[in-house]
Amino acid sequence: MSSIGPDKELLDLASGLKQQGADLAAAPETAVARLREMREKGEASELALAQMLAQIPSDSAAQLLAEIAAGTHGAVRRVAKRALFKLRQRGVPHTAPASGARPSVPEFPEAAGAPLTTGVKTSRPAAAREDTALTALLSAFDAAATRLVWLLKDLPQGGVHRLWGVVSESRGLLAVMSSRLSRRQLREERAAVERESGLRLVEADPKLADFILCEAYRRTAETERAAVGNFLQLRAELITASVPVEIDHPVYEELAGALDVTPSPALLDEPVMAAFTPPKAELWPFANEIEQMRQSPLVLSPAQQQERLALIVDHALKHMLEDERKILVRRHLEDTAYYLLRAGRRQPAQWAAAAAGMLARDADVRHAPLFQRWIQSGLSAAAADIARREVEGPRLILTPAEARRAAASRQAQR
Repeated sequence: MSSIGPDKELLDLASGLKQQGADLAAAPETAVARLREMREKGEASELALAQMLAQIPSDSAAQLLAEIAAGTHGAVRRVAKRALFKLRQRGVPHTAPASGARPSVPEFPEAAGAPLTTGVKTSRPAAAREDTALTALLSAFDAAATRLVWLLKDLPQGGVHRLWGVVSESRGLLAVMSSRLSRRQLREERAAVERESGLRLVEADPKLADFILCEAYRRTAETERAAVGNFLQLRAELITASVPVEIDHPVYEELAGALDVTPSPALLDEPVMAAFTPPKAELWPFANEIEQMRQSPLVLSPAQQQERLALIVDHALKHMLEDERKILVRRHLEDTAYYLLRAGRRQPAQWAAAAAGMLARDADVRHAPLFQRWIQSGLSAAAADIARREVEGPRLILTPAEARRAAASRQAQR
């Protein structure tokens, strides 16, 4: 079954524009306004919109292309960037929206093409600092590694404007909505959320909350962004500063005197650490290797077995702390330390901050008791997951020891 490609979608878009009275050559502003409307209503893919906008030599087309490039990644972002380049070649600069236009969507800086940044903050002009009317509330991660982020702005007439986000560590931004509430409504909704979800909300730095939301949106798959809504536009209603891609996490300053402590494995017993587990699928190869070692016909001494096991654990930990995975682990520890401190749990907050600091400065954590327990628990969970899958359905690939036992069993039955 063939799919409808961009070419047919472009023809459909052009036809729709003509039906709306928008002539690409004669009335570019009308055409762009209609394309913007189609984008907001989800009536066309952003890839087709970007290709269509490349044909409209106007400032408004360049602005909409910049918004598409800022809010997407992968092929769509590349097409939008190329379209902007083509418009510049035709003499169309990328200019800010005219005064009186609706709030523009801030652009992601070029570094936003990567799923995650290192988090090292660069200085920003004073004019880019957000005003002091912003506050924020954060929850801890739940068992599924999701959390709530509320960004709040005081309204001149009273009450607050709230941006509510549901953030997943693995999937990015799951949902976002904007609303205006009275102070009483805000208190009632906060109490209801804490009561029904069991997640306590704590006061937080609004810059950190904004960074968490923006980072989550960057990591949201393009196929899932339609369900999220127009996050960048909703954010622009509260914040005029550019979208952050880096931050100096405030927990390092607040716990500066405790970063040299040895992070205790007892941190993993804290209820808020329930989601701090390595993805089981990432550890399946290492769990299989441990099982194969135990089933091997080669007789190993206890010392040799321990040495081999330690090597596998070391490789597994190295794998889980490479590249983007390391950044995710560090971010989880930073945000958890921040939450614990505000929840009155200073000792585990210090452990979490110290562990995050070790990763931030690229310290060797292979023999740190906290990380050893973390990876060993993950390997045990992966092994249990493999065993469960074997019970639910036979595997097509057997280990060498399993293949020998199966062959011996068949031979005995003859």
